[in-house]
Amino acid sequence: MDNRIKVMVSSRGAGGNIYAILGEVQRAMRKAQLIQAYNDLRDDVFNSGSYTEAIARIRQTVDLIDTDKAI
Repeated sequence: MDNRIKVMVSSRGAGGNIYAILGEVQRAMRKAQLIQAYNDLRDDVFNSGSYTEAIARIRQTVDLIDTDKAI
């Protein structure tokens, strides 16, 4: 059984903005009481060189499910 946190996002429009995605990830990780893990992830994302790299880093930590299937 996969115990990773699942985060649903809509990548089209404003929902695809990296900050909007991070907001959804933050809410899910806070609910799971993984605040320090989120802070570490956020720092990794901010140090990413591109949107694609940032999404890849997020996906290393959570199951990012794009309802639009664009990312």
